[in-house]
Amino acid sequence: MDRPGGAWRAGFLAGAATAVVGSLFAWLGVVNGDEGWYGLAARAIGDGRVPYRDFALAQGPGYPTFLAPFVALWPNLGMTRAVSVVCAAIGVGLLVATAHRVGGRRAAGISAVALLATVPSLPYWLSITKTYAFCFLLLAAIVFLLAGGPRPRVGYPIAAVLAVGLVVTRTTGIAIAAPLVLALLIRAPDRATRRDVLLGAAIVSLPFAVLLWREWPQAHWGLYEYHHLALVRQDGPGRYVSRSVGALRAWPGPVALAVVALVAALRTPTMRAWLRRRLDVVAFAVGIPVFVLLHESGGIFFTEEYLAPLIGVVVVGSVLVILRAVGELAPIDHGRARRILVACLTVGIVATAVTGGHRDYLGRPGWRGSIAGLDPINRCIREHSVPTDEVLALYVEEVVLQTGRRAVPGASLGSFSYQDVSTARARQLRILNSTELTRILERRPPKVLVFTPFDFNSIYRGGWFSDHLIDTTAINRTFLQYRPVCRARIERNVFNNLPIKVDVYVRNDPAPRTAP
Repeated sequence: MDRPGGAWRAGFLAGAATAVVGSLFAWLGVVNGDEGWYGLAARAIGDGRVPYRDFALAQGPGYPTFLAPFVALWPNLGMTRAVSVVCAAIGVGLLVATAHRVGGRRAAGISAVALLATVPSLPYWLSITKTYAFCFLLLAAIVFLLAGGPRPRVGYPIAAVLAVGLVVTRTTGIAIAAPLVLALLIRAPDRATRRDVLLGAAIVSLPFAVLLWREWPQAHWGLYEYHHLALVRQDGPGRYVSRSVGALRAWPGPVALAVVALVAALRTPTMRAWLRRRLDVVAFAVGIPVFVLLHESGGIFFTEEYLAPLIGVVVVGSVLVILRAVGELAPIDHGRARRILVACLTVGIVATAVTGGHRDYLGRPGWRGSIAGLDPINRCIREHSVPTDEVLALYVEEVVLQTGRRAVPGASLGSFSYQDVSTARARQLRILNSTELTRILERRPPKVLVFTPFDFNSIYRGGWFSDHLIDTTAINRTFLQYRPVCRARIERNVFNNLPIKVDVYVRNDPAPRTAP
């Protein structure tokens, strides 16, 4: 029999291993195009600016608000990635501790091995500056509270707070939060618990609801319209078929486990009886595929990443269901059952390693795709500007955060800030169109421009997602105010890792400046 504290010990070891692997990906993982605007959003919130009203944001405010104090301490992608690694480590630790509490040492060990079927895709997505690690932590904590955590009097209100926090971070989380909170209210053992569930949910959701009410046009664009800009030609069932194939290719091991677990749960009498008693667990489980469907409906690029917050939860939950079913249905010894499960996991690990898109996400020390690959650009910006200067960087917006310079108003979403909308709409949303970009370059020219071929291409088309070619004479004329001072190459993942040329331009200024 396991000694007291065995669950926490197993969780700590799993979390420590996750931290080591995650740190490798945080150090050498390719920089993602969204990391800069998440970091700058956190800095803006720390400076007292309000999302949607003062700057554009294409997600809920939960994650950048959570990041804000860390960015205030050190405005750098190294810090924001470290926060993601810690979130991922705690989340994995909670899941393995849950497995230990529910199924003992054997279940914890097999769950830890099963998580290997997500390597190396999952460590990358949970170590970069995106919402995934934070959402994963919230989901893992909910699982811990529902399956063997504190008694309902304490655990239910906390689970409600975490579920609503998921919505505030990614609004698609309402697919999980709404049925779960309702189930918690139904299953609450007494009136005081129901009151605390409602109070906890209200405390977290009320500020977000007020923000949405006051800034609805901008928030609606950021939370809904923006995510459909690239899908206007991809409507219909074909999109879901292609994305389902993408999910199978990216996560073959976890998907296989989930399918087996679903069949096992439906065929095992005691599992069915247990699920009938646990409306909270059923609500959480049913919310997961709806959450995925909402993500895939509004997803723009890689289907692989949209499932990242859920994969660890799905893997560990599936292992626990399968182990319970094997013990009840299969008239075979547990040793044979474990060998079968390990064989299945091994196939999943190999399949993920061969087919996943992660092959291009990790490089060797010194490669140009990591955070360190930005160093030549950062040095150039620091040499030709002071901290109070504004820098316009779209595709590589993260250099604004790395150098501690000021971002150009309207460019808070990096390259996605430039859209083919009317001038009135651009001003309302705090983004840029061709007219606004020209006006800024003419009337309030930033000190430094950092441009790539992607930026020039989108400018000529009038917007990142637009095919509408525009007359760029006015924009081209403003470039006469600038001179090129540096050129560097980085690597970015654009379906494959590609070398990308980055040019740094400095505004002509007769009065020389002294770099800090």
